[in-house]
Amino acid sequence: GVSIGPNCVVKDVSIAPGEVKALDGIVQSLFHLHGVGGALHVTTTVGAPLVVTARTYNQTAHGTVGQFIPAVTDAEAVGSVDRSLQIVQAEESVRYRTNLGITEVSGQPATVEVTVTLPDSKISPTVQIPLAAYESRQLPILTSFGLGATYNARVSVRVIEGDGRVTAYGSVIDRITEDPTYVPAQ
Repeated sequence: GVSIGPNCVVKDVSIAPGEVKALDGIVQSLFHLHGVGGALHVTTTVGAPLVVTARTYNQTAHGTVGQFIPAVTDAEAVGSVDRSLQIVQAEESVRYRTNLGITEVSGQPATVEVTVTLPDSKISPTVQIPLAAYESRQLPILTSFGLGATYNARVSVRVIEGDGRVTAYGSVIDRITEDPTYVPAQ
């Protein structure tokens, strides 16, 4: 089964052993949704090795601008007893902006604490963000704290409440070309 977003629209897709299936524009073509985004949750009815890849993009007058964001399993995500996830090299400047993506992957709610560590500063802004089961959010992390020009910041994400497990990533976007760079949480 394939589901999307916190409201979980579910669709079944059959894939034969060894088959490669491309589902282009899946939010509109499979789920018949428009103007929405979120995480795609993929499950199998029986244990089976499965490779899932995706590309998120915007259509522009000059083609698409997008990036690949790899699939994450429950085991790769973190919960309340695990370490913090770290996203490095976040920047907010006239040249680049940074978005933070966070997603709950286990089907349980979680509250995450997001902390931005600024180079050469004793100030580390922090915010708590509640996530519903399978909820995905992307936010302009440095501007959401009202920070001005910021270079080489580190963003920490940790679960502080709930049984959910989360994953995170950074997306550093070139302000001129809109070309994004995926920064995996470590």
